This record gives sequence, C-alpha cells and structure tokens, in this order.
Amino acid sequence: VLLRTAPVTPLQNIAHRGGTKLAPENTLASFRNGIAQGVDYLEFDVQMTKDGVLVVIHDETVDRTTNGAGAVRDLTLEQIRALDAGQGEKVPTFDEVVDLAKASGYKIMPETKSAHLYPGVEEKLLQILEKADYVDQTVVQSFEADSLEKLHQLNPQAKLCALSGLWKFNVSAPPGNAQYVCPMGEIGVLRLHNHVD
Repeated sequence: VLLRTAPVTPLQNIAHRGGTKLAPENTLASFRNGIAQGVDYLEFDVQMTKDGVLVVIHDETVDRTTNGAGAVRDLTLEQIRALDAGQGEKVPTFDEVVDLAKASGYKIMPETKSAHLYPGVEEKLLQILEKADYVDQTVVQSFEADSLEKLHQLNPQAKLCALSGLWKFNVSAPPGNAQYVCPMGEIGVLRLHNHVD
C-alpha cells in the first residue's frame, strides 16, 4: 500500500498491541479480542523486568499504561503484576501470551522493544519460543539491528522483521538477514523472501 504496488502475497491482518478497541493494549483481554476478530497475527512488545522476566508492555516505563510509575527494568515481576493495566487487567508475561496464542492457533509478532536496555532478552525470548515449539509460528521484530543480528546468530531459522523509520527504509541488506522489513513499524510489512529451512 505504501509503495503503491500490488501486494506480492495475500494481505495479513495484524492486531497491533492486541485488539485495543475494546480492551487495554498489550493485555490478555486485548489479545483475546484480536483473536475474536479473526486476525492473522498478534503483535506486541516485549521488555524485561528487574528479575529477568519477559513482560508484554509497550513503553520502557509502566506510567502510561498502568496505575503505577517507574521503569520496567527497575521493577520486579511481582511489582508489575500488582499494577492495574486498565479494566482490571494485569501486564502479562511473554510466556502467557505465547500460551494463549498457541492454544488459539494464532501466529505472533513480538518486538524486542528497547533491546539495548535488556542484555539477554534475545536468548530468553527464543528459549520460551523453543520450549513452546512456537518458533515457526513467530516473526520477531525489532528497530535495533544488534538485536536482530543476535537473534539470527542464536537461531538462524527464526523469522525476523527489521523495523525502521520511514525515511530509513532499505530492503537491500536488512540486519540479521531479516526476511521482512517494515517502515515506521506500523504501516505495513514487506516480505523480502521466503524463509528457507
């Protein structure tokens, strides 16, 4: 759509931060809403707590989306789970969202958000996906080239999407050998080539 060309593959419906029209973003309720709408992918953001647990929240702080305050990386999972993420919802763990997606048969698009703040986030994310046998149903995305490179090194079979600002859009050599690129992160995803096992 952005490049005004015909799509080379069927268009996919992606629930950005879940189905947020009827539920708070990046909560299990929003993901259930997206599933109820019949989307193709659940898209969400992954950050890491002080005690090393992956949680699904967009911002680096809990201030905007919960009734709490502080940086995600400075709070433990117990502290974050005590917060209200809207309508009584809690900030979910990455494991919980993977479990929900798998039980419902939905593909996921987690983003390693602010990965430079969270050493080891890539390993933890891939470990959870591998344990759940859900790598093939996942496209991991990031704005950070180093994160994509690390993901590719850890698991060359992982499907990756390089996010970029609109004017930095470049399909010639995406980091991490990413199979997908996406300008501005939310406009659309351009598939570069088929994933080869």
